[in-house]
Amino acid sequence: RFTDMFSTLSYSNIQLARSMAEQQRVAAALRESEDRYHSLFANSMDAVLLTTPTGGILAANPEAQRLLGYSEAELQRIGRQGIVDTTDPRLAAMLAQRARDGRFRGELTFITQKGRKFPAEISSLVFTRQDGQQMTSMVFRDITERQRTEAALKHSEAQYRAIIETSP
Repeated sequence: RFTDMFSTLSYSNIQLARSMAEQQRVAAALRESEDRYHSLFANSMDAVLLTTPTGGILAANPEAQRLLGYSEAELQRIGRQGIVDTTDPRLAAMLAQRARDGRFRGELTFITQKGRKFPAEISSLVFTRQDGQQMTSMVFRDITERQRTEAALKHSEAQYRAIIETSP
């Protein structure tokens, strides 16, 4: 009888040890996953926002803060209305497409804390968290310099075309 009781206790201890080891493995895997996410978010060369579909800002990476000139807390307070030019006619179409398709890729006008407006290439995606809450991600970059370069190339092309068309 004592041997049976000892066996039962040993088996229970083995099961408990296995369970604890599994919990430790899961916790380590979760920490590793969180570290990867944080590294990607914090070190992205593009501005990244974690938002709600209604325009609330939950998190902003360092590049978003630098580009817009706001701290993360300020961005959380002002939301999308404080950083996107609400007079940009593309905004309504973007929100409608994202609501319909769950994603959007295009261009919008953003506004910095100092009031400077700039064109941005943006991609936004709606996703559902494990708890069922819908969230959105917004990744964007300032394309002012790219647009200047494109305009200069078009101007240069037009000049060369005019020279060729008017030359004998």
